[in-house]
Amino acid sequence: LTLYGNTTLSGAVTINVNNWANPSSKTITPGTSTVTVKDSITGSNNFNNLTTTGTSLSFEAGKTQTIGGTFTATGTALQSSTNGTQWNIDVASANASVSNVTVKDSNSVNLITPTGTNVNLGNNINWDISSIYRWKTTAATTAWTTASNWELNTTGSTWITATRYPGQDAADTVTIPAATNSPAYSESSDITLLKITVGSATDSDAGLTLSGSGSILL
Repeated sequence: LTLYGNTTLSGAVTINVNNWANPSSKTITPGTSTVTVKDSITGSNNFNNLTTTGTSLSFEAGKTQTIGGTFTATGTALQSSTNGTQWNIDVASANASVSNVTVKDSNSVNLITPTGTNVNLGNNINWDISSIYRWKTTAATTAWTTASNWELNTTGSTWITATRYPGQDAADTVTIPAATNSPAYSESSDITLLKITVGSATDSDAGLTLSGSGSILL
């Protein structure tokens, strides 16, 4: 579906599309409609109810989706059309019904707290998802801020090489095992973590060095 002019959705109409395109961000009067999108949304849009049924929904980078009713997403990867550039969403916290999602590059006006098992791939604002990081035992350097020195937990026992270092989202959780190169934080700026664990009762060789003027805040 592509919109090139201002659009009024009359009453409680229901629309199901693969792609929703509003390339010039024309005005949408949504009424009490429900729009279900599977693959992509472009332009800035004003929805009443927005639902996604796909496994991955791309939002145009830099654009804002304003939702006056409910936002429903289950089992979907919510991501930007441009890696590293945020997409924006404005929905009341109480109207966000979100579960088992993977989220990346999203700026939410209000706090969204998904239920179930969720993955925070970073560069998100106002998404209450804890990212679980683990220092690689094979880390090439001691630099905390080298993302490739970290692993990110996606689901259960599955770990992938991180694309961001922990502490850029305050909900991050960090575990540091013993490694040939133990991490060192030597930056001038502070970072915030939800939790950090260095070693364990059976792993007393793990270490962390703080040498800069910046701090790790919990």
